[in-house]
Amino acid sequence: MQLPLSADSLLNVPCPGTSDCELMYRSRFVHRLSTYLSVIGYSLNVLRLLRPHLRQVKENYSAIEEVNLRWLKALDYAFLLSAAAGIAVELLGFFAPPREVTPGVVQAMGPLILSLLFGWFGLQQNRIQLGDASGERSAGEEVITDTADRKYQTSSLTDEGAAAIWRALQCTMANKQPHLEAGLKIADLARLLKVPVHHLSETINGFARQSFYEFINQHRIEEAARLLVDPALAHLSVTDIGLQAGFNSNSTFFSHFKQRLQQTPRQYRERQAQLVNG
Repeated sequence: MQLPLSADSLLNVPCPGTSDCELMYRSRFVHRLSTYLSVIGYSLNVLRLLRPHLRQVKENYSAIEEVNLRWLKALDYAFLLSAAAGIAVELLGFFAPPREVTPGVVQAMGPLILSLLFGWFGLQQNRIQLGDASGERSAGEEVITDTADRKYQTSSLTDEGAAAIWRALQCTMANKQPHLEAGLKIADLARLLKVPVHHLSETINGFARQSFYEFINQHRIEEAARLLVDPALAHLSVTDIGLQAGFNSNSTFFSHFKQRLQQTPRQYRERQAQLVNG
């Protein structure tokens, strides 16, 4: 709760130069500045927490278009911009005469509108299941995924067990091609292999040095590259090839393909055709 206005308050900020700023701006500046800084602090903390959350999502999903939180990041940046705008208007109060757009208006309307948008997009957000679908993990077992080499501490998975899971995974990927299923989750693949989800995740991280998301989409790109040069499929569009390879988003297919092969699927098909035709 703020104290009553007082011209001789220790919290008053002196007017710059010869500017005759109002007592309201002088006495409430510190309070409002604290509010803006708290908004900025919370917003930056949200961005900090989103990064490990995205890593967790990629450990569980092969398609993240419908479960990503880009909307939350966008709204969080908007929150930061509204706080910056409020600070700018606040500072102008020391140098300019009273305005219709006051810092209070900026401070109130920005969070109000953004809070409504947070609620709306939050209701539309698909439920995300992270971790072992069974919810079971050995007592005291903790997976550490922040390190570059993806080493796991206090895990019940032995080296021999991980090697066995890796061999079974390689065999399953080659023979059953689960990556062709759009929206494949790590829980689905673990169920197929009959192993715990977190053991499968550890194995992929350790042997492939990839997340589940990266591992599955690499196989999809390899499949798409094979289908693009198949003469029997020349009548199919590039988009159809992406769908057959397991992608459920054309933009994701193009993005992954270009990232791995440094060319678009259409360019790859045309260049491979030129090599074959001489």
